[in-house]
Amino acid sequence: MLLELTDLKLKFKNSTFWISGDLNLPDIDWPSMTIEGKMYPKEMNEIFLDLLNNLGLDQLVNFPTRKDNISDIFCTNQPNLKTKIKSIPGISDHNIVLVDAICKPKRDTQCPHKIFLWKKVDLEKIKNITKSFIYDLLSQTTLELTIDQWWIKFRDGIIKIINDNIPSKMTKSKYTNPWANKEIDSLCKKQR
Repeated sequence: MLLELTDLKLKFKNSTFWISGDLNLPDIDWPSMTIEGKMYPKEMNEIFLDLLNNLGLDQLVNFPTRKDNISDIFCTNQPNLKTKIKSIPGISDHNIVLVDAICKPKRDTQCPHKIFLWKKVDLEKIKNITKSFIYDLLSQTTLELTIDQWWIKFRDGIIKIINDNIPSKMTKSKYTNPWANKEIDSLCKKQR
């Protein structure tokens, strides 16, 4: 796990990292970043503390989450994004660490692309055009054509039939909520 975290940090150098969970290293005194107990070998605790230091991560939980120990942690390389961190009762013997943070997910805009409207297809017309195309293709085929050349003629012909005879529309590149139709948009505008 430690090597994987290091690899991720090296691969995504400018990214914000959040690592949280039940660490179960009660020997670490987190406020002072020292090892005080003897429940686990000292080397195990040192390896984890060194990893946090090497990756530039700060552990933000400073209150007990299980009995008197800080077992559940929240580490990040951007502690200034945290607005609030607190403990709430959990359903086991651990408390839940609740973190409020400033974050805005990055949405990749989708490139516009063609969508075929298959429900609006005239199947009889497509069948007839395809039969005619296949008949013409077979009548033009000679032994001089390689299988690759024959395949290219076949593929190009089918693509032409699809593009010429199947209705289509272009998607929008703008990110839109699929559930937001005109009716919902107008209700939102009225509410404002």
